[in-house]
Amino acid sequence: MKAHRSLQRTDVLKYPPDQIALMVASEFLRAAERAQYASIAKNCFERARELMGILETISLDAHVALELSAVYDRCTEDQLMAQDPGPVEHIRMLSLELAAAFEKASEHMKRIGHA
Repeated sequence: MKAHRSLQRTDVLKYPPDQIALMVASEFLRAAERAQYASIAKNCFERARELMGILETISLDAHVALELSAVYDRCTEDQLMAQDPGPVEHIRMLSLELAAAFEKASEHMKRIGHA
C-alpha cells in the first residue's frame, strides 16, 4: 500500500470488515483534527482511500453496501485530493461527516454479523 508503507493488503484483510471501516473512520478523524495542515489532512485522505479500496472488495450486506456507495461518491480523488482543499472548516466538517458514515457502517456490520 502506497500511503501505508508498512502495511500490506493481506495485513488489512486479516481484520473483519467492521474493523476496516473503523480504520477508515480513524483516518478521517485524524484529517479533521489536523485540518489546518493541508498536507497532513491530504495524507490522511490518501490512507483512508487506500483502506476504502480494500473494503470495497469485500462482500458486504446489501444495505451497508448501498449506504457506503453514497459515501464513496463523496470520496473521489478529485474531491479529497485537490491541490487547494478549501477552507479549514470545510476540510474539518467533511472529514467528520465521512468518519461518522464509516463508524455507522461499522456498527451496522457488527449488528448483522460482518464482524
